[in-house]
Amino acid sequence: MQNLLKGDYMIEFFIKSFALSHFISISLTQVIFAFLTILLIYNIIKKRIYLEWNIIILLFILYFIWIDISHVVNIDRFNNLTKFFRHLFGWWHYLIFYVTYLVVKNTESKFRSILSYVLIGSTFASLYGVYQFIVLNQRAEGFYSHSLTFGNNLSLILIILYVLLITKTITNKREFFIYMLAIIINLTGLFVSLSRGPFLALLISIFILNIIAFKYKGSVFNIIIVVIFSIIIFSSQPLKQRAYDFFNDSWKISTSSFGTRVVLWKTSIDIIKDNPIFGIGYDIKNEFKKRIKVPVSSMAHSHNSYLTVAVYHGVPALIILLLIFCYLFKFFWLNDNLLVKMSGIGILLVYLLEGLTENNFGDAEVTMLFWFLTGILYALHTKSTNKVCL
Repeated sequence: MQNLLKGDYMIEFFIKSFALSHFISISLTQVIFAFLTILLIYNIIKKRIYLEWNIIILLFILYFIWIDISHVVNIDRFNNLTKFFRHLFGWWHYLIFYVTYLVVKNTESKFRSILSYVLIGSTFASLYGVYQFIVLNQRAEGFYSHSLTFGNNLSLILIILYVLLITKTITNKREFFIYMLAIIINLTGLFVSLSRGPFLALLISIFILNIIAFKYKGSVFNIIIVVIFSIIIFSSQPLKQRAYDFFNDSWKISTSSFGTRVVLWKTSIDIIKDNPIFGIGYDIKNEFKKRIKVPVSSMAHSHNSYLTVAVYHGVPALIILLLIFCYLFKFFWLNDNLLVKMSGIGILLVYLLEGLTENNFGDAEVTMLFWFLTGILYALHTKSTNKVCL
């Protein structure tokens, strides 16, 4: 396809600003996305860009429809109509995938150029996170509302940085130094966030990518990585204590991080059994209060993305969403460009694994970054191999 928007500096400005904003301010990200969407609509009206349809887009539409049907079915659970209509369009974050896809596919935007702006934001946020940890004596959360959100997004960036290393995409010493410095700073930010779920998701994803890229040699690399990370973790008392929690009985204590999750998971499964088709809408907190008879540290959601989707909107909604992920995985797996293939698989693995212990499918800050990165990679996937802009 011809690059219809070649030379459109306004589009280029907003896509790079969008990339930079994710680690700086969620409000700024939303505002820039609104402008980017308006520019896209303008170019569609001018017939410089054409809407595209494929199985993934159709599944997204089906997912949105099912969510809205779920809201209508559970309308009695909303306190007022304003709240109902606000949630009726609560799926708008997923549009970031489609908007980013169309913009990147129809411009000369390069993946590594856009990624550099994301890295500026994540590195700046990581440095601030180190300040929070050392000076303010608190878990690093960057400019986010929670340390876990911060950790989830850093893991998405770190897996792409790791892919840049193992796919030999880096072409000179200057690039190597810059990317290694970015890895060190962002990895430090992940460590001082003390977020176990994102760290494990990143580690497991690296293991899988190593096996894909290096076959049996990947196992040797995995052992080396485990040794290095173990030395780092056990050299810090806060990190060591977080690691020890995996091996004690904290999961039996309902108010602990593990214990609360166990209670919420069991209760969520019971809710799904009672409401399998359309779920209960977003009234999960009140439902938890009715069903949970022990003290827990949080009732905001199920602390598992898959259970949360099924509780909110029913099992069919979860199946549709999983189909979207399966198709994305298939498209990336079949890609001839190693960087696009491994980056796409990598961020999918991290995002899906993170979802086992957190509601990152519904966390706007994580969702926006994931679908932004996925939209870029999917746009590169759909271009012919000779025209992929890296």
